[in-house]
Amino acid sequence: TQYAVLGLKAAALCGVRPPDADMMWRKVIQEFLLGQEATGKEVVLNVEAEGQVKKVKKGKEKEKEPGFLKGFEEAETGGRKRKAKVRGWAYHRNQNPAQMMAGTGTMTAAGLTALLVGRSELRLTPKEAEKVDEAVRDGLAWSQENWLQMMPASPSSSGYMLYGLERVGVLGGLRTIGGHDWYVEGAKALIQAQKADGSWDGGYSSPIGTSFCLLFLTLGTREEYAKPSYRIDDFAPAPPKPPPAP
Repeated sequence: TQYAVLGLKAAALCGVRPPDADMMWRKVIQEFLLGQEATGKEVVLNVEAEGQVKKVKKGKEKEKEPGFLKGFEEAETGGRKRKAKVRGWAYHRNQNPAQMMAGTGTMTAAGLTALLVGRSELRLTPKEAEKVDEAVRDGLAWSQENWLQMMPASPSSSGYMLYGLERVGVLGGLRTIGGHDWYVEGAKALIQAQKADGSWDGGYSSPIGTSFCLLFLTLGTREEYAKPSYRIDDFAPAPPKPPPAP
């Protein structure tokens, strides 16, 4: 599903936007919101934006934060603390939240990617946007608390997972997750694990695994995937309503 989402966004960036596109993107967001773990322990979310700054009054500069972090802070002695719930995604969803499977690194990366991309294609109401942003923050909290899944002990054996992490880092505009500089950690491990012929195992056959590792090293994801592919005046201010239940 995550690669279908990326393909649909690529089409949108090329100007392909079918009449029912809004409903399609709403369905993407709805499915991933339903697929996320229902609850989790509350933790302090420790993430750092990717060095983007903006000018503020009196010539000073302030770091520009990703949209899902705006206004999400709590003043504390010695710094800011952002609290989120540890909620990831699993490969299978049970209708009973108490019986849902535990989240995994690969699916949590996919869930975060789908929400960030879907969010960029819709003009949501403030209430709707906050629900999506909360899900993203909670997914990042899961990634922070389960870092050994996001960055395995031998990253070169899981190029697929690394590419998932790369998408989250680029689309989320994040330098660090849980205090980890995700790109530096992954790049160092891959450089050390590269074979003499230039390939990596990557958990699949050599060409596929090597492709995933190269996508990570070259930061292959386009930042535009998390930005609107339409002009702000292309659509009516009110988001479309979902169709009536059958």
